[in-house]
Amino acid sequence: MMLKKERKIKENRILIIIFILFFPLFSTFGDAVSINLQNALELEKQGKTAQASLIYQEWLKNNSTHPEFYKVLYHFSAIEENPLTILSVLQKYSQFIKNQQQKHLIEKHIALIYELLGDIDHAIYYYKLAFTDLAAWKNDTSLLYPAKLLVAKGLYEQAKEWLYTISGFLLDDISYAEALFLTAKINILLQHKEKALKILLHIKSRFQKSDILAKCLLALIEFYLEQGEKAEAQAIFSELEKDFAHTPEYVLADLIVNGAKNKKILIDFYPLPYRYLETTQLGEESHSAISVQKEAETIPDKTPVQDKYHICVGSYQVYKNANIQLQELSDKGLKAEIIEKEIKGKRYFRVVIKHGYNYEQAQNFIIQLKNSGFKESFLIKE
Repeated sequence: MMLKKERKIKENRILIIIFILFFPLFSTFGDAVSINLQNALELEKQGKTAQASLIYQEWLKNNSTHPEFYKVLYHFSAIEENPLTILSVLQKYSQFIKNQQQKHLIEKHIALIYELLGDIDHAIYYYKLAFTDLAAWKNDTSLLYPAKLLVAKGLYEQAKEWLYTISGFLLDDISYAEALFLTAKINILLQHKEKALKILLHIKSRFQKSDILAKCLLALIEFYLEQGEKAEAQAIFSELEKDFAHTPEYVLADLIVNGAKNKKILIDFYPLPYRYLETTQLGEESHSAISVQKEAETIPDKTPVQDKYHICVGSYQVYKNANIQLQELSDKGLKAEIIEKEIKGKRYFRVVIKHGYNYEQAQNFIIQLKNSGFKESFLIKE
C-alpha cells in the first residue's frame, strides 16, 4: 500500500516538473502569434509582401480557431499577388469560418477571382454559393453578377431565372433599375424586341434621376436605329447629349449616330450595345470597344510615352451613389477617391483610382475592373 502511495507521489512530482518546464512555452504561445503577425505587418511596410504572405499563410495554418482568423485570411487575400495562391488558401480555410456572413463574403471573393481568371463556370457556382441566404444581400447589386455572367455565356433563360429568383431582394431604385436594364438586354438578345422596348421605356420614364438612364438611352438609340426609326433615335440622342455628355455612353452614341470622322476614342466600353454582341464568350473582341474602334479607324497608332492615365470607375450626379461605389472598391481592396467635376454647369462626383498608369497599363486594369463588376470604368488623363 505504501509502495503504491510513493509511486503516486513520484508520478505527481514528474507531472509538476513537466508542467513547470513547458509552462513558459504555453504561456508565450499567444504572444508568439501576435509577434508573428506584427512581423508580417512590418514586412508589408517595407514592401516585402511576398514574405509577409508566407507568414500569414503559416499563421492561418496554425490558428483556425483564433477570433481574428477571418480578418487575417481576408487581409492575406488583399496583399497576395498570385490569384491562384489566393484561391487555394481561401478554399482551404473557408471551412473554418463559423460566421455565415463572413463565410459568404469569402465565397464571393473566390467567385470574383474566378471571374478575373475567366473561369466563368466556377465564378457562377461560388456566387450562387455566397448568395445562399439571399436576404443577407438585400439591395446589393452584386446579386446581379451571376445573371451577367450567364448572359456572357449565352445562357439567357438561366439568367432570366436568376433575375426572377432575386427580384424580391432588389427593392431600392439602384439595384432594381440595374435588374430591369439587364432584363431588357436579355430580351433584346432573345429577339423579344417588344418586351425589351417596353422595359427600356419604363426605365426612361421612372428613373429620371438614376445613373442607369444613360445606358437605357444608348440602348434605345441602338434599338430605333436598327428599326430604321432615325428621327426617334436622334431625339433620344439629343436627350443623352443634354444630360449625359460626360459619359462613355454619349461618346459611343455619338460614334454610332454621327460617325467616327475626326474622333479619337480612348475609352474601352462595356457592356456594348447589343448590336455589337455577335458572340457570347467573354474576352472576345466583340465584347470590347476595340472592334468598333478598328472599324472606325480611330485608334492612335501610338500613345505618347509621357501621357499618364487614371481610372474613373463611375461618374454620378448623386454623391450617395458615388460613395456606395467607393465602399464597393474598398471592400475589394482597391483605393479610390471621389473627385468633383463640373461639366456644362452640372456637378458630377467621379470615383477615381489614381495611379498614373501609361495607356497600356490603364487599359489592362480597366479589363480587370470590368470583369470584377465595375462595367462603366473609363480612362481619364492625368
